[in-house]
Amino acid sequence: MLLMGITEQTIYTWLHNGEIPAFHVANRWIIRKSQLRQKLRDTSIKTFGRTNVRHAEPMSR
Repeated sequence: MLLMGITEQTIYTWLHNGEIPAFHVANRWIIRKSQLRQKLRDTSIKTFGRTNVRHAEPMSR
């Protein structure tokens, strides 16, 4: 599974390291959507240097 280019393992690493505020109940992680979105946004800024990353349009022939 990929979420915006982030692997599932990376998200679990963030959870275990406390980089995303969450708590574990039984065998599930409870995460606020806003916290996950903010972490993804912060990661995008670090990776791409801006918040609005646009993909190139396919070239027409």
